[in-house]
Amino acid sequence: GNLTVNRTGTGNTYLFKSGHDGISGNLNIYNSNINTYGGGAVVEINPDGVSLAAIAGTVDVNLEAIRPNDLWFAMRGITNNTAGGEIKLTNATKINFVNNLLKATCTISGLAGSTENNFFGNNISGNFTLESSSGNHAPVYFGSNLLTGNTSFNLSGGQLFTGYTGYGADIYTGNTTITLGVGETLNESHGYPNKYNGNLTVTRTGEGKINLFMMGHAGISGNFSFTNLHGNSGEDYINKNNSPTAPIQGTINIDVNLEIAFGFQLFQIKGIVNNTAGGTINIANQIDVSLQNNTLKADIAITSLRLG
Repeated sequence: GNLTVNRTGTGNTYLFKSGHDGISGNLNIYNSNINTYGGGAVVEINPDGVSLAAIAGTVDVNLEAIRPNDLWFAMRGITNNTAGGEIKLTNATKINFVNNLLKATCTISGLAGSTENNFFGNNISGNFTLESSSGNHAPVYFGSNLLTGNTSFNLSGGQLFTGYTGYGADIYTGNTTITLGVGETLNESHGYPNKYNGNLTVTRTGEGKINLFMMGHAGISGNFSFTNLHGNSGEDYINKNNSPTAPIQGTINIDVNLEIAFGFQLFQIKGIVNNTAGGTINIANQIDVSLQNNTLKADIAITSLRLG
């Protein structure tokens, strides 16, 4: 049958500490009204990562803290067989999400804290959304994940590492969108070349540092787009190390323009190949521009270069 765990306040919850022999129905875990005054909450599902039987039905997890820093969450080695559920975490401060095989959407919002967040070895069939708040000062590490569905990262605080060193490349099937606010750093394909079966769209809305394709990439089946129209200063690298890359099958569109007349802005793109014409690359008001070893089907305009 179904297993439902419902809490309406603070306190710690540890499920399947010694595993379980199977759940023939659905797994539902709800915890609302988590607050600091009651001591916050730690919620761990399979805390020791032991081998578990599959959950035959859906998985629904809905945890909401009143404000950041009140919720620590871990989920390890959970498998379910029926689509339709959702993992929804609001205002978590620390997340460990490891080796799960899920048919569920994942929605993480208001992430804020100073302790690292780990997403390793997951296979998720469903849309995945991760949003951090400006109060987040911790890194988010991604590695060896297979995500089937549209993926969105929207960081207003912290750093994002994907294809993280020591874990493996990530594979995204569906469209992938990465948006970073002021001061955030992106280290994409940090240790291994990620693969994108769909479009990849990256947008920077304030000063910071972008490292795309640090170890190359294993292919982008759709279009690639990068936009930064709001930086006061920062560095934008596309394949900084000139690592091997597979072709981008679609168009390439890049729009980078320093919004003020002072500040330092650097842009580099190296070793990129795309196969479909029709895109544009516009680079304006930069101090340092480098285009090397690219094979591109795109119109290119570089204007208003400035002295450093």
